[in-house]
This record gives sequence, C-alpha cells and structure tokens, in this order.
Amino acid sequence: MKRRDFLIASTTAIAGLVAAAPIQAQPRLNPNSPNAIALGYVENHQRVDARKWSKKGRDKQSQQRCGSCALFNPKKGTCSIFPANRVNPNGWCNAWTSR
Repeated sequence: MKRRDFLIASTTAIAGLVAAAPIQAQPRLNPNSPNAIALGYVENHQRVDARKWSKKGRDKQSQQRCGSCALFNPKKGTCSIFPANRVNPNGWCNAWTSR
C-alpha cells in the first residue's frame, strides 16, 4: 500500500469513528440552581410570577419564552446565559430579549 493511500484510508476511518461517537448531551438546567433562581428561570413560561417579574407581566400575548429569545440556540437547546445546560424552549427567565 502506498503511503498516500494509507493516509487517505486512515483519515477516512478516523473521521467515521468521530462522527459515530455518541454526543454527550448537556444536562437540563436545574430551576433550583442559584443562577436560575436569580434570573427567575421556570420551565413553563406560563408559570412566571408576573408581579415579581414585571418584564413577563408586560408580555400580554405570551411571546416571551426561551424558544423566542435571542440568547437561545435552537440547534443545541442551550442559552448563552446558561451555556453548560439545556433549557426548555417553553421556559422563561428575566434575561429574555427579543430576536
């Protein structure tokens, strides 16, 4: 086998192994974690205490939720505020901002 053929075959095999490796799923954000509590994160945007979180209280059409936030990455299910965790697209926190 020629060196070039060996390198091509090796590269192809390694790429296949990397692609087939299981992706480590990030854990879901714990709503009881200190950061989540500080930002009022809830997994269901309809359960936000609107008296405590006036930003959500002004959301009369229920547009504010993680899935519609500019900080949310829909491909990964993550938020740049909580980068180590997945968040519920139907959740909400006080960092919500429009796209």
